[in-house]
Amino acid sequence: MTQAPELHGKNVSSPETVLAPIEAPSRGGDPTPDRPGRLLLADRHRSFLALIGACIVAFLLSALPLVILQDTWLALVDGRQIADHGIPHHVVLTILGHGHTWIDQQWLAQLCMYGLQRLGGVALVGVVNVALIGAGPAAAAAASIRLGASARSVLPVFLAVGVIVALPDEVRTQAYAYPLFVLTVYLLAADSRRPSRRGRATLSSTPGG
Repeated sequence: MTQAPELHGKNVSSPETVLAPIEAPSRGGDPTPDRPGRLLLADRHRSFLALIGACIVAFLLSALPLVILQDTWLALVDGRQIADHGIPHHVVLTILGHGHTWIDQQWLAQLCMYGLQRLGGVALVGVVNVALIGAGPAAAAAASIRLGASARSVLPVFLAVGVIVALPDEVRTQAYAYPLFVLTVYLLAADSRRPSRRGRATLSSTPGG
């Protein structure tokens, strides 16, 4: 018969020994980390990120009537020209450059702005512009956290970028590139850790790729 192992120095018949909780062995003598506390801190930093992003959007919305300027109207006119006659290949809207060969790299954003203006007026164009500006830093912060950065390390960088982004600028086509730029950088960063066809396709689709 197999004998049960003896518990040296303990009286197994006593109630205290039988009812005593089993203690998990410590690893390296370090105490078990307070996981709920760590999660609470992480949530606090992410809440700060969300609060900063909301403040940026609110400030840009309040300044929106001041940033509908000449680039806004030029983009809308270009968008109307594209909707009526297709993508231009020659300059038709200026006197000095009239007839010269021209590659309109912003044609898609101009067409989107014109479509938004037809749908909801200049106000909708401005609101979408603010959303795109706010989406740029927000997407960059989310991508950084997804790639392994902590919300605490992202917070000061996000705050600095938020101050720069919050400076009022014209409603124009550049804002439509912000989310696409962040997506491109994220895909390339992810591909550098685990190469895939997606990363190669992203690199080949960029200008000069």
